Amino acid sequence: MNKVSYMGNGEITEFDFRFPFYENNNVVVLKNNKPATGYTIVKTPAGDGADVPYLGGRVVFQNAPLPTDSIVISRKLPLSRVVDYQPLAKIEPKLLNLDMNYLMESLKDFQDELDTFNECYNGIVNVESVEVFLKKANFIEQLIQNKMLVTLDDFNSGITNCITEIPQDIKLEIVDGAVVLKAGSKVYVPNGAGVFNVVTIANDIVRTTNIGGIVFVNSTGTSIYTENLGSVYSGDSAPSSSGVWYDTASNLVKFSTDGQTWSGQYSFPIGIVSTGGGQITSIDQVFNGFGYIGSTVFALPGVKGLTPDGRNEEGTLKNVYWTTSSIILRTYSSAYSGEYDIFFNGGSFGALKKTYVYDEESNYNMDSNNRYNSTYIGRAYITSGTISYFATKNAFHAVDYSDTGFIAHQAMPSDKYIDLNLGQSGAVYTAPADGFVCLRAKTTVAGKAYCITNEVNGMQNMVTVDNLGGEFGICLPVSDGQVFSVEYGGALDSGYVFRFVFLNAAK
Repeated sequence: MNKVSYMGNGEITEFDFRFPFYENNNVVVLKNNKPATGYTIVKTPAGDGADVPYLGGRVVFQNAPLPTDSIVISRKLPLSRVVDYQPLAKIEPKLLNLDMNYLMESLKDFQDELDTFNECYNGIVNVESVEVFLKKANFIEQLIQNKMLVTLDDFNSGITNCITEIPQDIKLEIVDGAVVLKAGSKVYVPNGAGVFNVVTIANDIVRTTNIGGIVFVNSTGTSIYTENLGSVYSGDSAPSSSGVWYDTASNLVKFSTDGQTWSGQYSFPIGIVSTGGGQITSIDQVFNGFGYIGSTVFALPGVKGLTPDGRNEEGTLKNVYWTTSSIILRTYSSAYSGEYDIFFNGGSFGALKKTYVYDEESNYNMDSNNRYNSTYIGRAYITSGTISYFATKNAFHAVDYSDTGFIAHQAMPSDKYIDLNLGQSGAVYTAPADGFVCLRAKTTVAGKAYCITNEVNGMQNMVTVDNLGGEFGICLPVSDGQVFSVEYGGALDSGYVFRFVFLNAAK
């Protein structure tokens, strides 16, 4: 075989080969599977009358290859004529032998390549014909192209109904009580009908403020502005209060200090922060991928997801792949009030009051009447069309299952919560996500019991408080959609806290 392999050791510079060749460019030298440089070829002549001029030789490197370097020396003869015989010219036996020998050596190279191919694919060739093999290979390629079969690099075969990628364009940090939008972040500025300017932040932007709420960037990407959640609006007519208004008719984000004159130009909001003592204390939400302003939700370009679409004939999950290529908007009317599940299909939003169900057996999102060709992306709380909270799902990613710390952290309570309205004793509630329902209060009657019960599985947490004015706290884990009840034997002090705390995995 016209090939030889070596491993370097950091000392040896010369490597022998013993196959015949005609000239130096017939010898191919690879170092770590790439064309080598910094070497010369020393030829071993075959002598007068030999069929091939050189019997072998050695490759001499200027610098000794390292122990991690692989060296492969092989032969590759150009497929071209060595001698051009002329009509009526005398044929010299020496030239004829040279020509025939070159042809034979070329055939040996071809045989070497064929033997290598057979070694690699011998199992396939022995089992079935090449024709059958090629048909199967073509069928697999078609499955991959039609997204019915995915490669390891595009691993989504065991998941469905989820977001698979969210661009991380916005990078927010807290430094010494100030919020910092990092250089390189990208924001979108509405700028007239159908136009959204993409602004890349050139330098870090820093802001310290005692106004917590939604964060905006000016149209030039040079400063940050914050506004209370209750003073942010959207719609085709101006509000009568000061604040920030997304004018959906003109596609501009404006501000006003008097509720009458609206001017300026801002980006879509980039997140939500909280304050305390004149400083930023926390970043509560970053609007990468999805966000909201007033009554309007938006999806940004580059978000990818899977929508369940039944099953393939062999029973595997069938999905519709979607990617947002532009900004997608939806403004909710005043008729929307309550808690909504938000759906998205890459081109439009949908909202349902928790009437849908994902059916694992059929792999469809549906309710009693319809199938929905959309992906569940999160939950929103809307009051007369105004969005007070829009929590979207994170992009799905396969977890390294040896990362037990990360997995355990997902089951812990997060810093995200919503306050609930406490009804009469025995009233029932529905968990908006995976998390903990918590009640903390002071009693106004001594010797009474207080209890939270999961009505689905019977789990319960109860406490009896003997002292008048005694403080207590109880909480219970519940899963998304489970019903729980709260019972209390006596009235509670008005300063009670009744809230739902989301798990880290449900943020």
